Amino acid sequence: MRLGENDLIWLLVPICISHHLKTLTFKNFHADDSEICFLKCVLKYARVLEKMDVWWCKTEPRDLKKRRDARKELEIIEKSSAACIINFS
Repeated sequence: MRLGENDLIWLLVPICISHHLKTLTFKNFHADDSEICFLKCVLKYARVLEKMDVWWCKTEPRDLKKRRDARKELEIIEKSSAACIINFS
């Protein structure tokens, strides 16, 4: 089962994410739809998020278009925390 951005589960975001999460590090990022959806939902609901570090998967061939598209998708989303900085490594 894959979650989408509009699935009702996102209405049940724990308080620890919405009110306390300041830093998130996501390692081994493949830019799959489910991973992008998860990160977009964190950006949408984490009100005090200051920094998100996304580390690309190093074992797969580099698909530069896929990486560029995923990065753009995450950077343009309306964030709950205007102060959040997203870093890609």
